[in-house]
Amino acid sequence: MTNKQLAAARRAMNRFPSYRIEKSGEMLTPYRGSVAGPPVTVTDTMTESEVVQTLMASCASLDD
Repeated sequence: MTNKQLAAARRAMNRFPSYRIEKSGEMLTPYRGSVAGPPVTVTDTMTESEVVQTLMASCASLDD
C-alpha cells in the first residue's frame, strides 16, 4: 500500500469518526465497536478514489 493510498484511507475514515480501522498488511478492516465491516484489500493498482469508495462501502455496511 502506497502512502497516497493510506492517506486516502485516512480521509475516508475521517467521515466516520466513531469507527476505527485495523491494518494488516495490505488489508484494512473498519470496526464500529466490536463489529467488523468487510475487509478491504488495497492493491498496487487501486487509485486513491477506489480506495476511498471501497472503504466507505465497507463502513456503510456497518450502518445497516
